[in-house]
Amino acid sequence: MNLEILQEIKNVIEDRKKNPKKDSYVNQLLKNEDKILEKIGEESTELIISTKNINQKNGKQEFIHEAADLIFHTILLCQSQNIDFNEVLKELEKRRR
Repeated sequence: MNLEILQEIKNVIEDRKKNPKKDSYVNQLLKNEDKILEKIGEESTELIISTKNINQKNGKQEFIHEAADLIFHTILLCQSQNIDFNEVLKELEKRRR
């Protein structure tokens, strides 16, 4: 598994926190915690729906898309709460033992 992409996402979010950009989607969400929470709920629901439709045309691709959205917004939520996503990964690592 290539975890480098997770680090890249974290780096972009951290950069946006330190150096906000006017038209940045990340900055728009970072300004309003409730928006991040709404996105988590929305993406979770969309992932559930895509799971129900996985055997339909393009179902697998839709599932992958929604799973990626949920992971992205989860990383964003962690960063907004000053929680390093690596802590989440460490928790997952502890659970595999």
